[in-house]
Amino acid sequence: MAAEALVSVSKGVMNSVLEKLATLRVHQAHEMQREVAFLKDELSSMDAVIKKLENMEEELDPQTREWKNQVIDMAFHIEDCINDFMHESGEDSNKGDVGFVGKISQYIKALRERHQFAKQIQQLKTWVQDVSERRKRYKLDECAPSSSYLPVDPRVPALYTEAANLVGMEGPKEDLIKLLAAKEEFASVQPLRVVSIVGFGGLGKTTLANQVYHELGGQYDCKVLVSISQRPNMMKLLGRIIKKLEMPQPTRTDEAQDLIHNIREYLREKRYFFIIDDIWDESVWEIIPCAFPDNQRGSKVITNTRIETVANATCNYRREFIYKMSPLDDQNSRKLFFSRVGQIDLEPLEEISNEILQKCGGLPLAVVSIASLLASQPTRSVTQWKHVCSSLSSNMRTNPTLEGMRLVLNLSYNNLPHCLKTCLLYIAMYPEDYIIRKNDLVRQWVAEGFIRKIHGEDANEVARSCFNELVNRTMIQPTTIGYNGEVITCKVHDMILDLIRIKSEEENFLSVVDDLQGMTAAT
Repeated sequence: MAAEALVSVSKGVMNSVLEKLATLRVHQAHEMQREVAFLKDELSSMDAVIKKLENMEEELDPQTREWKNQVIDMAFHIEDCINDFMHESGEDSNKGDVGFVGKISQYIKALRERHQFAKQIQQLKTWVQDVSERRKRYKLDECAPSSSYLPVDPRVPALYTEAANLVGMEGPKEDLIKLLAAKEEFASVQPLRVVSIVGFGGLGKTTLANQVYHELGGQYDCKVLVSISQRPNMMKLLGRIIKKLEMPQPTRTDEAQDLIHNIREYLREKRYFFIIDDIWDESVWEIIPCAFPDNQRGSKVITNTRIETVANATCNYRREFIYKMSPLDDQNSRKLFFSRVGQIDLEPLEEISNEILQKCGGLPLAVVSIASLLASQPTRSVTQWKHVCSSLSSNMRTNPTLEGMRLVLNLSYNNLPHCLKTCLLYIAMYPEDYIIRKNDLVRQWVAEGFIRKIHGEDANEVARSCFNELVNRTMIQPTTIGYNGEVITCKVHDMILDLIRIKSEEENFLSVVDDLQGMTAAT
């Protein structure tokens, strides 16, 4: 039911412009009504074709993909023209009593605007005809299947079980704790210890650091877990650390060194424990340690990175304090996989699952993503499982690559019901590692028109059901779960966020401006 209430990326703009064309047709002169009706009918036909094309996104040839993008661009342009005309018309009608001369002026202006809009409508009609003829010329309809390979099946809300995330973590957790507790040879004091976890994206580095954080955090005067992201704003980062330490908020300052000084003074007499997650650049680490006083109280810092040179820098080039994250072994990979899909009785599925797990290479993110994709299907079909298996690249255990991991996530994305994709792409607007409140997100979906009231069910309820479906498919990760099992806050794995942003730009949905301050300064 939830999927029926959603609109896809292309359908979002198409629904909007079709509704506006219908409204515009009622208020225009007879001649323009015909032109507007033509635009509406042609766009409706194109919308029907696009819905079919979305079910085979990966199989589209460049020619068909280009035609689809042209239709979406055209729809945006038509909507902009209508909005401009309605805005200009509305301004004149709201001016009230302007006298006889003013009314004559308004009338002349309205005639000019209508004449100009009529010319635009003619130009848009020519554009629509060209695009429509191109569709017929290249027989694009023939490449569209009659139905989706994987049917839309909105799932009931389900818990994102924490136990699944902890598979295979017990051994690494013990090893990391031992590394933190290792005594310095001939040392009579307990200096600050920095240990770095390094490994490929999707191995579970953040999950491991979180487990150690929760187990050891109570032994320290204060503890902080903070994510850095690829393009950190140091002032905001230091501000988040101050907030998590529950320090007195400093007076307004434009200098990072002032914030560093405040943090350092606050920690001077304390035993502290920090997790600095997701470091991408050595230059970032040149700033952060300045806030950590080595007060000989046995304080600990764990850093987390994909890049070995960064790991070396954070540990002051003492390689004995680098913990290299390893993939899950075969036993734990199977345990994690079947905790999501459940037990299977068919021997062919058992054989296919072994091949899938080999291709996932022990990467927890890959295992959970594929398992969630298979678990979301209403029936267990050998054909479906073979299709998923054949869509994966070769074994990532021996050669883990960003392209291989992206292929796994891309498969999960493409097998979402096409109408759920819009809601997921909307999350591209959030910064990396941002904690999103579920209630805020679902209200935004409804306000944007992505989700609507159906069969008397409140749109917000439908939106929450859709949110839970994305959680079940591991496209969204819960970060806080309430006593009743409802997700309160969530985040998106940075590799999934990268994929969402790429897809968002491909669909002309939205583009993310990372350095807004720098762009503003440049203008």
